[in-house]
Amino acid sequence: MKQATPISLRSRHRLQASLLPVAALLMLAGGCDQRTPAAKAVEKGTIQLEALNASGSTPAPEATRQKTYTDVVSIANGATSGSPGELAAAKLLIASAQRGLSEAPALAAVQAEGKQRALINLTEVSLGNWNSSNASADAAAAFDVSKQLGEIASSKLDREKEISQATTRKNNLQKKIADLRSLAKAKLEQADAKQAEYVKQMASTQQMDAVAATPVVEAANKVRREGDQLRLEGSTISAQADLVEPELADATAQLEKATKQRADLDDIEKSLNARLAAAQKEAADMRSLAQNAAGEIDKGVSDIEAIRAGDLATNYSKTLDALKKALSAAKEAQQEGGPSAKMSMGLAQIDMAETLWARAQGTQAFATLLDELAHAPHALPNASTYATKLEAVQKEYADLMTQTSDAFQAAQTAVQGVRVQDKSVTERLDKLKELLEGATKYLKGEEKDLSAAFKIQAQSATMAATGADAPSAAPAGDETAAVRAAVANYINVAKSGNASALAAISNLSSAPAGNVLLDVSKATAKADAACRAKFQKSYTDVISTIPGIGSMAAQMAAAQFAAISAIDASKLDIQIAGDKARVTGAGMPQPISLVKVGQSWVIDVLAFANSVQLPAPQAKVIGIFGTALNGWADDINSGKFADATAASQGFVSRIQPMMAEMQKMTPGGGGG
Repeated sequence: MKQATPISLRSRHRLQASLLPVAALLMLAGGCDQRTPAAKAVEKGTIQLEALNASGSTPAPEATRQKTYTDVVSIANGATSGSPGELAAAKLLIASAQRGLSEAPALAAVQAEGKQRALINLTEVSLGNWNSSNASADAAAAFDVSKQLGEIASSKLDREKEISQATTRKNNLQKKIADLRSLAKAKLEQADAKQAEYVKQMASTQQMDAVAATPVVEAANKVRREGDQLRLEGSTISAQADLVEPELADATAQLEKATKQRADLDDIEKSLNARLAAAQKEAADMRSLAQNAAGEIDKGVSDIEAIRAGDLATNYSKTLDALKKALSAAKEAQQEGGPSAKMSMGLAQIDMAETLWARAQGTQAFATLLDELAHAPHALPNASTYATKLEAVQKEYADLMTQTSDAFQAAQTAVQGVRVQDKSVTERLDKLKELLEGATKYLKGEEKDLSAAFKIQAQSATMAATGADAPSAAPAGDETAAVRAAVANYINVAKSGNASALAAISNLSSAPAGNVLLDVSKATAKADAACRAKFQKSYTDVISTIPGIGSMAAQMAAAQFAAISAIDASKLDIQIAGDKARVTGAGMPQPISLVKVGQSWVIDVLAFANSVQLPAPQAKVIGIFGTALNGWADDINSGKFADATAASQGFVSRIQPMMAEMQKMTPGGGGG
């Protein structure tokens, strides 16, 4: 069944000129020439109503209309004597005037309904804030860097071990070289001393004859040979020291490298702790915002109940009282009034049915709100109170629908067999029939979903906040099934953790550049596809080995995929408006938007990206990350990396600008 057009009470009570001469005709049938009090009353009252509803004239002010209707009722009630036809005509006149008297309170009820629905929309916005703030708080609270900090601590121990070993090696080599240099120096000094002694002894032979000089020369040569041996030994030891010098340079380089890595780990640890502190603060801030939203919700419900118990109850009661008096008067004219009395009874019953229907829909809107509050994904403090209120409001709704159905059936019975000349009467009956087609299932307990039973779709909090038109209820058939299948496929792909496959079932490829969220999503899909093609691994698997940022990115991606995977595709609330669909359901922190592209429904990432406003610093970091991913994917596709390990190291180089920017964002990290 197509979506039924809602009934409006704004103008339905306006009396129609074609019905006004009825009383006069009945009066003539009863013998008006005798001018009985009843005849005079009918004539006077009819003239006043005809003047009030004269065709083509400007409608009289509401106060004038109400006074006229009151006067006509008073005049007709004064007609206590006359023929049966005249008295019947007077009763029909009262019925018409009483229907007119229902106009003002009906319009006041419409205005009160508007206030109630505005409060419902505002409360739904507060509920959206409650859910989104708690979801953000949960996400922030779930920010767990313990694994990364553990990895860093382990790496720091390894680096400290390397530093200790490199320091010991360096010190040993320095001592060895120093010892060798010292020994070489001593040998050379001894060699120099031998050389000096040799020279001295040889000089002493200048005044000797050959016989006397011979033993001195032999002794001097012995000293020279000893000096040559010492010089050779010193040179050899010095050469050994020269050979050890490169080892010392290598040990020094290893020590400097390990020391630098240790300092880098300290910086990463500091950054992670700063981000953890920021996440904890964000979680606390979001919890505070959620509590504020809960207070707004409590106040909203209280204000709605005040309107329901005040203006709504008062004006609906006045409207129905006037219509009941109209119906009573028409029934009293039934014996002599014939078809005109039946028509008057039917019109009063239609008015009552429409009034009851309108009140029921306002009640249903409140019931829908209470249902959302009682079963919010993040339980509200007063959830049990809302559940209790929901039971009472659902019962009220069912009672109102039963009364609506009874009034409709009575209206049909009243006009049965009457030739209805006014097309608007049949249209109103047809509309009521269409609206009530779903009532039987609900009233018999076969359908517990009020919205489904009566084909009424509640306006969402997001649409209320943005002023967008609410989509109609999802039509039965292929479109709803297609949307459900698209979401089910989305969930299945998310379970695989395949970012490039997720992009393929969205409108990401056709999204314009310039939005950092869309740009980084495109880069992520590109990098994931490159990693899967080259290394048969997802991009998060490739970078997960990087201490800190890599494992954290993998963890966040896994959490995102897990959140999608947890959605139950069989329990979705699907709203379709043209080529757009909006899907909500229990356990979903955020609605899913879809758009129809060609003959297929795809995830509308463009709608999501346009709804998010990022602070400038975060947008800058995300933009740098997207650029890094995009360039890294190009490197992979070009064959720059031999394996996933090399690609992981290449990614570290690519994200250095992002790390520098993040360092500026942390407290005490510098920057502007």
